Amino acid sequence: MDVREQMIVHENDILMCSRNGSAALVGKVALIPALPEKVSFGAFMTVIRSQYYHYLLTYFRLDAFRKQIATSKTATINQITKAMLDKVIVPIPPVELQEQFAAFVRQSDKSKFELEQTLSELTATYKRIISENLG
Repeated sequence: MDVREQMIVHENDILMCSRNGSAALVGKVALIPALPEKVSFGAFMTVIRSQYYHYLLTYFRLDAFRKQIATSKTATINQITKAMLDKVIVPIPPVELQEQFAAFVRQSDKSKFELEQTLSELTATYKRIISENLG
């Protein structure tokens, strides 16, 4: 099956759920990592390509973005259209601040991963201690 090139995701693309029966899922985003093979996206998704991907990814997760798209509900399906995205106002800070922000996001992601690993280890230790004391 041939897939049009614009339907293939690339590293650092932002994939957004643009239609769903659940309003809570519409507007959810994910950053595409480097992939070992070509991957396409589905009809109810929108791809966003920008050099400001770290900044936009975070902005799309904020209430400010959700409020701008909140009036997009129809009777049968919740959606974000290209026309609606074109109307979204995204404040763009100077490049230096964007770079600082991207570094902060990377460090935050690393810290979150490390904390999750530590919590997992603590949980395993707790369960082991409980089973040793009860068994």
